[in-house]
Amino acid sequence: MNSTPPRAAAPAAEHSGRPARGRFTDYDRVVDDLAYTYEGIVSRESIAQAVANAREALEPTATIPDFLPLLVSRFAREQLTAAAQADGRLIKPVPELLFVCGQNAGRSQMAAALAQHLSAGKVHVRSAGSKPADKINPMAVQVLAERGITLTEAYPKPLTNDVVHAADVIVTMGCGVPVRSILASATSTGMSPTPTTSPSTASATSATICKLA
Repeated sequence: MNSTPPRAAAPAAEHSGRPARGRFTDYDRVVDDLAYTYEGIVSRESIAQAVANAREALEPTATIPDFLPLLVSRFAREQLTAAAQADGRLIKPVPELLFVCGQNAGRSQMAAALAQHLSAGKVHVRSAGSKPADKINPMAVQVLAERGITLTEAYPKPLTNDVVHAADVIVTMGCGVPVRSILASATSTGMSPTPTTSPSTASATSATICKLA
């Protein structure tokens, strides 16, 4: 008779509310990397919370789960930097410019890419959306490519208080973006709604943005 006591079963992911261990390791690694980057500036607990918040924000619209940890890392890093800049723990080397639209898939992405390109590093540019889409609008990618600008690392991301408070200038791109109530500390410029759904519309939006720049 086997006298070895039975092992307790590991809690199932669906009951624990946690993902499989392999994916857990990915996010643990993200926390470790960010903790090294922000050592002495942001606590590990705050970093872990930022990673959890980033995952919660991006996971519902993630189309390729294997890429999610990378996007979570980028988004958490951006939020941590913005928060540290907003409260003075990090110095801004250049002014912060934020473009906001509804889905962060067309106009705000185009505006951010063009502003970054035209500024020659004299400003740091972010973009965000009130209701982010699951991917960048292909028309925006096409029109920017015609200008020699690629969106290799861009992805739709939600608007947060951290990026708003870190911004020196905020440009709203229409679509009824409900951000007026949190823009008290920043300069705001508005553009009329122009959905980016066709090459001609996207080109017109691009030209308008270039004129503003």
